[in-house]
Amino acid sequence: MGAVPPATRTIRSARRAGPVRRAARPWAVAGGVPRDRGGHRHRRSARRLLRARRGRRRPRVGTPAAAPRDGEPGSGGVLRRCREAAATWFAEHPDPDVPRSVIHGDFTPWKLLFAGGRLTGLLDFEATHHTFQVADFALPWRGHQDDVLRGYDEVRALSELEWHLVQPTYWAWLLLGVKDALAAHDRAGPGGHEPPNLRWQVAHARRHSPLIAARTGTTPPWS
Repeated sequence: MGAVPPATRTIRSARRAGPVRRAARPWAVAGGVPRDRGGHRHRRSARRLLRARRGRRRPRVGTPAAAPRDGEPGSGGVLRRCREAAATWFAEHPDPDVPRSVIHGDFTPWKLLFAGGRLTGLLDFEATHHTFQVADFALPWRGHQDDVLRGYDEVRALSELEWHLVQPTYWAWLLLGVKDALAAHDRAGPGGHEPPNLRWQVAHARRHSPLIAARTGTTPPWS
């Protein structure tokens, strides 16, 4: 027999740990799959996924149930202003004329498999849904990883409207996380529970993208 391809060896080694089960039912063949970290360059990843591609609904703007209480003054105001800016944009563009398709929905570098410098696999499709194509890059962009957007734009040039859509879509994703965190805290009830930790969302909301600022002329809503 010939040599086993690297990608096959990777999957086999991961499966030896056994399947992941939830509620006594199989959920995944493995809890984690090793990856080639050397291949995960932001611009390259964006180009490869878009070339390979050639629901949950559009991200809604989450409404925080209460002011974030993460111990950092002003953080609640940052999230509220992001929500207001995103809600305003979508209210003014209720049905933006941009390319749509089924997207992965949680496209991040650690979901990609590489072998020999080539994209060989994509993991975790439970968030797959039909929406704006640029929404697939809201999470890996992280509010400031501009090479993700540059890589996408090199394969399929973004329209002017799509450039303006990136930021409010990203804020919508962040605010859905805020909504879920606050709802979980409320379900836990009073007594001895720590306030919800929203530092991750606040830190990402505060990130600045020179590329988006240059292309859209927008400034952060708290500046």
